[in-house]
Amino acid sequence: MNNFEQPGELSGLCYREKGEVLVSPVVSDFTFEDYLVPNRDLLPPDLYRGINDYVPAFGIETKRGCPLSCAYCIYPRLQGKSMRCRKPADVVDELEMLHDRYGLRDFHFNRNFG
Repeated sequence: MNNFEQPGELSGLCYREKGEVLVSPVVSDFTFEDYLVPNRDLLPPDLYRGINDYVPAFGIETKRGCPLSCAYCIYPRLQGKSMRCRKPADVVDELEMLHDRYGLRDFHFNRNFG
């Protein structure tokens, strides 16, 4: 994205325009084979430490999408209804990297009950 005011076509982007919340169509064929671990140096994980007692230190992307239609949840709209999960070994590799490089010990995982 080059510009917050005119982000262009970004799949799954949620934004406000003239007081209305808009969501760009999601990429339904995304698989975690294409997933790249974000460059954490761009937004240092230290910013997430100790936000408050209710927010664990750092979120880890382990899945996208959800086939459920819970009234309170936006995931199916943002990420599609098809559930795609990362390989457990890839998740563990990322956890180890975050611990080794940044000293992180507390992580947050989203969970579906479907």
